[in-house]
Amino acid sequence: MGASESKLTFKEDVFRLAREDNIDPADRWWCQFYQLPETAEDVFALWSPNDVRNLTINHAADRPPPGTQIAPKKNLETLMYTCIGRLHALQTRRCYSDPHQPIAPEVLNCVRILTRLLPYIYEADHLQDWEDTFFWKPRMHTQVWDRKRERMGPYFDGLTNKRYGVGSEKEDSVPDADADAGGNGGPEDPAVKVIGPPLGEQLIDILMGYMFFPGFTLPKRVNAEGLPELKIHYNIWNSGIGCRQSAGMTKENERNAVEVMRLLVSLCSKQLYMSAHVVADRDARPLSYLTTYPEKQVVLSVLCSLMNTVLKYNPATWRVPIDFSIDGDPKAKLVNLSLQFLLLLILYPDTAEDSNQFRRSLSRLHRVEDFQFIQQGLTTVLTQPVSGLPSYLPGRQVPWAPETLVFFWELLQVNKRFRAFIIETDRAHDFVVLVLYYAMSAKDEPTKQGIVRMCVLILQTMSVEPHFGDRLNKAFVGQETLPSVLRIQNFHGSYADFLITSVHSLMTTTGGRLESIYPALLAIIGNVAPYCKNLQRATSSKLLDLFVQMSSPKFLLEKETNHTMLQLLLQAMNAILEHQFEGTSRDLIWAFRNATWTFCWDT
Repeated sequence: MGASESKLTFKEDVFRLAREDNIDPADRWWCQFYQLPETAEDVFALWSPNDVRNLTINHAADRPPPGTQIAPKKNLETLMYTCIGRLHALQTRRCYSDPHQPIAPEVLNCVRILTRLLPYIYEADHLQDWEDTFFWKPRMHTQVWDRKRERMGPYFDGLTNKRYGVGSEKEDSVPDADADAGGNGGPEDPAVKVIGPPLGEQLIDILMGYMFFPGFTLPKRVNAEGLPELKIHYNIWNSGIGCRQSAGMTKENERNAVEVMRLLVSLCSKQLYMSAHVVADRDARPLSYLTTYPEKQVVLSVLCSLMNTVLKYNPATWRVPIDFSIDGDPKAKLVNLSLQFLLLLILYPDTAEDSNQFRRSLSRLHRVEDFQFIQQGLTTVLTQPVSGLPSYLPGRQVPWAPETLVFFWELLQVNKRFRAFIIETDRAHDFVVLVLYYAMSAKDEPTKQGIVRMCVLILQTMSVEPHFGDRLNKAFVGQETLPSVLRIQNFHGSYADFLITSVHSLMTTTGGRLESIYPALLAIIGNVAPYCKNLQRATSSKLLDLFVQMSSPKFLLEKETNHTMLQLLLQAMNAILEHQFEGTSRDLIWAFRNATWTFCWDT
């Protein structure tokens, strides 16, 4: 679509979709939408938000009253059917006179159109009932208004345009408009006859197939006749977990995989368009279907492909990362989308009937080599702004570092073996420093409070393990090499000293912005307290400072539950003395003794 005239013609046809409804689905005119665009920019530029909202009837002038449910323009249904039907056809049969003609251009155009349409469908509250029926009820025949005869046309399959009865024993009894309108509801009534599973499930199946399709997201294969294979091969994309040899994806394969995953993420994003108070009560149908996927081979191939792609990425091996924006590195786009899609799959909770197969598979990882691979991949991403390696820009972090923290937390929760692997080795020390770095870096930025909360949850999850507290008694060496945001002036002590001092900083230097996670921060101190030995004088002073602040009348009377936080702190201080009295340093004992006045109230 390089010529401006062809773009103008295409744009006029986009306008026609809204201007002239009920265009015949069998008209070859529909083919141009997946044949003509050459790039993603063509699709997204020529389908403006106004154009799509014309189809979803979501302009202020024509939007129905709140609470009203309607259907979109029929052309939107036909366009969706056209794209999904073409995706299915290209995956299952040879559609070109030249069997060697690549399918990628048309597949990509269909994927891009669907990616463009879905957000505008989701934002239209008045399409909720139609959306549930169109995507998630068993698929039935559909009809389009016959403009020539001024009546409803015959029933047909929206995906194939095959009319009801054609090619069967009922070929001579295709219902006319009058019969269609007055269906009797019997078993042969086309209005109620189920012709396939829900369209949304079919779309997901098709897209999952395209993630492992030779000649599209995997290297091209040919059969015995020298023709391109149409068989899906569930080969893991990269070596690592579950695979020792990469599939050999080309850069074009990787770009195609990005487009498919972008559509899958869009399909699963309905909750972004809901009010916060209803999200928990609404079933995310795409994710429910994806995460209860019945085929174990598909689950393992998807899970391992996504994890290996994310964990094997190292910017230093590709180029000097002067610019860390995702747009500057095609490989980074693949990694970023892989991580987003991976988190969608593993974070979705179990349904009432079935368990999340991706979480279940993640919890069953047990090989030490796999844990080492995961740990190295996580460390590569998270240590970038801390390491000071010459190939990195100081202080710059990988754009998906926050998502990596979420992935790390989920691994710690669902896989006890991985948690033990991290905690029972010196790797726990590294992750404590890394997690605290991200918490301290984000604590003063209101838009990044979620990162701080995630870091606190990670530390809290690790702190419940007894071995974690023991490991923290190791001397902290090299503190002066840390970034300034982590550095503690004149620090000498153990990892326990470092952790408690950092928690004190998070609680006392944020002006109450993190008050909602004070209990979690105090729980961290309480969990490690029974195992802390030889705490330094400065650390003891930090604990006493917290006590002074939390025992003040102003704090205790500010909220009804604030006294519980003081109780948590006292329990932690008592645990240090009770469980490690012989290993407790004189500094701590004298600090408590000299501050006796702080523990007494005048009567």
